[in-house]
Amino acid sequence: MNTLQKKIRAVIILFLVLIVALAALGFFYQNQFSLKLVGEPMVTLDYQAMYEDPGAQVYLNGKVSHQELIYSDTPVDSSVLGEQELRYSYQWLIFHKDTFRKIVIKDLSAPVIELNGSSNMTLFVNETFTDPGVTVTDNVDQDIQSKVQVSGSVDVSQVGTYELVYRATDQAGNSAEVKRTVLVQAKAVEKKGVVYLTFDDGPNGETTGSILDTLSKYGVKATFFVTGAGPDQLLKREFDEGHTIALHTYTHKYNEVYASVDAYFNDLNKISDRVFRVTGVRSTLIRFPGGSSNGISAEYCKGIMSELVVKVREKGYQYFDWNVSSEDAGGAKSPDQVFSNVTKHLSKNHSNVVLMHDIKPQTRDALERIIRYCLDNGYELLPLTMDSFPAHHPVNN
Repeated sequence: MNTLQKKIRAVIILFLVLIVALAALGFFYQNQFSLKLVGEPMVTLDYQAMYEDPGAQVYLNGKVSHQELIYSDTPVDSSVLGEQELRYSYQWLIFHKDTFRKIVIKDLSAPVIELNGSSNMTLFVNETFTDPGVTVTDNVDQDIQSKVQVSGSVDVSQVGTYELVYRATDQAGNSAEVKRTVLVQAKAVEKKGVVYLTFDDGPNGETTGSILDTLSKYGVKATFFVTGAGPDQLLKREFDEGHTIALHTYTHKYNEVYASVDAYFNDLNKISDRVFRVTGVRSTLIRFPGGSSNGISAEYCKGIMSELVVKVREKGYQYFDWNVSSEDAGGAKSPDQVFSNVTKHLSKNHSNVVLMHDIKPQTRDALERIIRYCLDNGYELLPLTMDSFPAHHPVNN
């Protein structure tokens, strides 16, 4: 064998050894690294939800390596129901590995169902009940509104508390429900010859205490339509001595209270919270500033009283106007005038709801004479309750 042949043979052997070595190295390396998913191999995702991919990791000899070389070829489209496959690939030189994660897009969300109107409604016996219904939306089903089922009923001929349950189920079987309570009350029976003494705008530190003393002296219970003014201890005393605590407003500022329906209820909620904090009881008796017939509310929100007289009832309140006024917030500046305005308008032929203000000194000073007149002339003095005669005015706005 000549020298050239020897050289060729040596080159061939070296080449074969190199191939074998590379193959051995490749086999060793291929079996020493792996591509593993982080998290579960199958993920269930809600329709149109955002997918946060936990990714995958490359391990070489048990250690994380070459993370920058992993790539995923397709994004997850959660707007398409069904199964999708997410592929993770690792490529380095001649070495390559794939792994896969299954993504299942399902409708997992229940319909959103909201009551139209209030969750608590109040009406009188034989009054027409119109169900405001519900509004339903779903992230997948477009015709979900037509699938609402209502259970329960309202018998307007019978006094009682009724519950309506609205339930909606989408095509995926997800369900949601809401409930409405309807209270059917007996109509207020007007008691002839009854006098309801009512006081607005307090409590007041200078006058309310004396008024309570006079009421206590004769064992008479009255009704106080309170505001956010005055000391808590007087409000608590009114409650502790058995008087009815009713809601007037928190601010008594017409421009704020009658700015909108929402503004009214925001204010009403504040005075309701105050009464609850002091007494531990939620009052459901209210009186509108200026009464339901006031026209000044139109300066701030046209038609608001027509809405409020309905909505307060839907929320479980009863509002009380009056049919006897002391005029102590107007022309009656003396105790004699207050006494005269009240007593000359009392009647044995109907219930008498008397408007006074416990913040007025002339009312404080006239009250004992008014009580004695009522007792001497056979009138019954009572506090207002939910079934008392409400003396509603015609609504003018």
